[in-house]
Amino acid sequence: MLDLDRGPAAFVPGGLAEPRPTEWLIDVGARADATWRRTLGAGEGCVLVLDNPRNEPAEVTIVISQDDAGHAMPGTRPVSLRIPGHGRHALTLQASRSLSVSVYAEK
Repeated sequence: MLDLDRGPAAFVPGGLAEPRPTEWLIDVGARADATWRRTLGAGEGCVLVLDNPRNEPAEVTIVISQDDAGHAMPGTRPVSLRIPGHGRHALTLQASRSLSVSVYAEK
C-alpha cells in the first residue's frame, strides 16, 4: 500500500503504510495547575494540540522524560509556552524510544 500523501517513504514491506500520528488535544484553559501525561512508545508519534478557548492567555510547560517522575531527560529542558486567548498551538512529537510527555498548566 502506498500512502499518496507521504509518497514513497510511506511504503513499507508487508503492504502497510506507516500509521499517522494520533492527535492529543488538551484544553489548557480548563483549569490552572492541571497536569496531563501521556506515554509514547518507541516509534510512536503524536500531534500535541494545546487549545485555549478562554479570553485570557494560558501558560503551559512541557517536560519530556524517560520515566514517570516528570523530570526532564538529560540533554533536554522543559519548554514553556504562552497560548493566547482563543489561540491554539500544535507540536508534532516522534519518540525514538519510550518517553513520558507531561504538560503542566500554570496559574
